[in-house]
Amino acid sequence: MSINVPPSKLTTSDALERLVDEKKHIEKALERTKKSLPPIETYLGFLKIEPLDSTKLSEALKSYDRAARELDDSIAKSEKELTETNKKISDEKERLGPAVDANLNLKASIGIVADSDFEDEIKIALIYGVYLSCPSVTFYY
Repeated sequence: MSINVPPSKLTTSDALERLVDEKKHIEKALERTKKSLPPIETYLGFLKIEPLDSTKLSEALKSYDRAARELDDSIAKSEKELTETNKKISDEKERLGPAVDANLNLKASIGIVADSDFEDEIKIALIYGVYLSCPSVTFYY
């Protein structure tokens, strides 16, 4: 009996690896940006209202609003990039096809040799299973 395992299909590619790296960078940038917003909000709590005149208060609030808006825009941009990158990863994985389980793709050949002087009848029982009744399976008897 001989068993041959077909060569495995590709489960990754250079493009997929680049996309996964890009996704990690986007996720880290998004995390950093989200961590930047609370300190800016906390800053407003440290402003002393009594010695601060109204023009400086207005400038401080505008500065806070500008910084918060930039962070919000950065978060929105990163989330959009992340969604697009996830879609590209999904497309690339689909292009590569499903991963092949070597245990489901075993091929076996069985040879039976009988002596020419042997005159009795031989019975052979062959039991096999086919995963999802794959149409590419060929049986030779």
